[in-house]
Amino acid sequence: MSDNSNRDGSLGRFRRAVLTGGGGFVGSYVAEQLLAAGVEVFCVDNFSTGHPSYVERLLDKPGFTLLEADVTEEFEVPGKVDLVLHLASPASIPEFARLPIETMLAGSAGTYRTLQLAHRHGARYVLASTSEIYGDPQQHPQSEEYWGNVNPIGARSVYDEAKRYAEAMTVAYGRKHGVSVGIARIFNSYGPLMRPDGRVISGFVAQAVEGLPLLIHGDGTQTRSPCFVEDTARGILAIAASGYQLPVNIGNTEEISVLDLARTIREIAESSSPIRHVGADEDDPRQRCPDIGRAKRELGWEPRVPLAEGLRRTVEAKRLERQSAETPVPTRRQSPQARGGQMHVISVVGCGYLGVTHAAGMAELGHEVIAIDIDAEKIKSLADGRVPFFEPGLDELVGRHLASGRLRFTGSYEEAAAADIHFICVGTPQRSDGSGADLRHLDAVVEQFGPHLDRECLVVGKSTVPVGTAARLATMLHAVAPAGDRVSVAWNPEFLSEGRAVADTLRPDRLVLGTPDARAERLLREVYAPIIDAGVPVVVADLPTAEVIKSAANSFMATKLSFINAISEFCEASGADIKVVTEALAYDARIGGKFFTSGLGFGGGCVPKDIRALLVRAGELGVAHALAFLAEVDAVNMRCRDRVVELLRKQCGGSFAGRRIAVLGAAFKPGTDDIRDSPALHVANVLHGEGGQVAVYDPRAMENARRAFPALGYEATLLEAVRGADVVALLTDWEEFALADPQRLAAAVGQCNIVDARHLLDADAWQRAGWTYLAPGRPGLQQRAMAVST
Repeated sequence: MSDNSNRDGSLGRFRRAVLTGGGGFVGSYVAEQLLAAGVEVFCVDNFSTGHPSYVERLLDKPGFTLLEADVTEEFEVPGKVDLVLHLASPASIPEFARLPIETMLAGSAGTYRTLQLAHRHGARYVLASTSEIYGDPQQHPQSEEYWGNVNPIGARSVYDEAKRYAEAMTVAYGRKHGVSVGIARIFNSYGPLMRPDGRVISGFVAQAVEGLPLLIHGDGTQTRSPCFVEDTARGILAIAASGYQLPVNIGNTEEISVLDLARTIREIAESSSPIRHVGADEDDPRQRCPDIGRAKRELGWEPRVPLAEGLRRTVEAKRLERQSAETPVPTRRQSPQARGGQMHVISVVGCGYLGVTHAAGMAELGHEVIAIDIDAEKIKSLADGRVPFFEPGLDELVGRHLASGRLRFTGSYEEAAAADIHFICVGTPQRSDGSGADLRHLDAVVEQFGPHLDRECLVVGKSTVPVGTAARLATMLHAVAPAGDRVSVAWNPEFLSEGRAVADTLRPDRLVLGTPDARAERLLREVYAPIIDAGVPVVVADLPTAEVIKSAANSFMATKLSFINAISEFCEASGADIKVVTEALAYDARIGGKFFTSGLGFGGGCVPKDIRALLVRAGELGVAHALAFLAEVDAVNMRCRDRVVELLRKQCGGSFAGRRIAVLGAAFKPGTDDIRDSPALHVANVLHGEGGQVAVYDPRAMENARRAFPALGYEATLLEAVRGADVVALLTDWEEFALADPQRLAAAVGQCNIVDARHLLDADAWQRAGWTYLAPGRPGLQQRAMAVST
């Protein structure tokens, strides 16, 4: 394969092109330019992330054919083809979260199938790659020779690695089969018609025009180099026409910070929208700017539309779109039939972790959603686009659907009562006396909301509750609601994991529908139709069975974790190594390795209180003996914390008094700022209570921890937390801690002592760097450390 094929710079030699992803934003502009050049376009898209509105302007144009199909599967293209352009792929963070496997397949199977198509027809092939293959670059600006700095398992990895694989596949296939291939590394593109899909400019423009807050992830100092979409499409086609076969950057060299970008868009839109800062996206690149020297030399291409002009045209198009919209947002009294399809007006009661995520997820599925909470300050914050807790991808999802009009927040039960279906998502914490679940919030919803339910509707519980709760609430609702027994109650338990709640909502492992009758089941199937159509299993059950499924799931997970932690205790007494034991057991298909890591144990606002509530309910039903083992599951879990304290005590010479201890972690798990029943903070408080000088650092949960535990010390960075420490306690398994350089930290601490309570680190690497490394259930490490010190 040559890297300097002759170019003629003309599309005239092409008669017919296959364009995958032509139903997407950039793809539609590529199709438009091909048609203008006299090239027939056979567009292939499954519209998983594209949208019919992108191709509406093309449907009546001569030479345009649309096939709705998945490029990862076989599809037929009748007639001769001399150009194949592969653009099909999700392309924004919310889309990656919603479609992770599909993103990988578009880059792997989709690339392979389209290369085969080009080979069969003897066609020129162009892959649309991305600047994301450079990751968080250490070279600036980025040239095509730069190999990148990519996290292969991070939040963006499914897209980054899919495109890196696609490039490797394209080059390898071209070399082996003699196919003429080109690769366009596309930098941030924007322009008219772009729908808010989680990308920066489309979100800012929609928010500014709608008068909503402009949501910036992080401090806004990260830079982008936006390229107007007409220039991007022209660059892709320049690669096609040239015959050039090495990757080419297609982007604008006008670099701008995200904060300045927001300010500029707000100014162009003459908007008074405030600018709000929310949590930074994981692995968000700090700078992005292309070196386009190769594009200039080999293609004669460079962008023509300045940033200011492109933004002005984009804002103006959004204004016109808003003014000319003929279809109003459906009112809350419209029937599903009036809205078309099976969309519903849904209320979500309770705006905590579960409620906000569920509300935004239902809006993403196309429903109109009214979310309600009695906390006026929280409602105001959410209505302004500020989610009052951290959950990856949720800020973007909420902002997008505030802008789309499908999501709104209110404190009015009367307004929410007009919905067709009501999801109850309030908390069910442990009672203060420890005697089971506190259902006062659920009962209050029934008492306050019920009197407003004056017509047939479905009330769906999602909270984790003791078996029998749904039937009791149904009786209460029938008594207080004017609609009486025309109010049905179903139970649809949530199975969200904090840190990946958006993905768990849109791509769950299974749906459990606890329904009293066929109508309730039909309505819930309509609500979840896009998820069910994607192949997610559905379990239909009666109400008590649905309630037990959730309690059993959490109890089994807790039991599995406590089992391996109990074996860890045994390893400490017997001289065995729990890490090796766990690895061996995980290979057994009957056991598996998920939720099977020993260490500090589990915490959070769900699992601990749920196993206690199930045990209490078993006693109420006269079968406490059947679940008596859950008491030991709980006890083993709490002993994990004590065992870690004792390991730290060893490293402090028997006493914490006057010792500086760096506590790495405050959240109960990584990926969240939730500190409820946090094992890390439990340990930190014990250390503080025994005279230790505690310095806590957590990437996300500092504010919550400081508010709940003001007596502890806090540091703004990992390095500051460990500075001068006598011992480091790694208590939450954040990736930042896994990537820490042991030699760099060794230079900052007072003494090189660490307790890895999550088995996160490479023990050998840390010991080679001079650290005394201890971890629960690994007594051999303790003996080795004692031998070294002797």
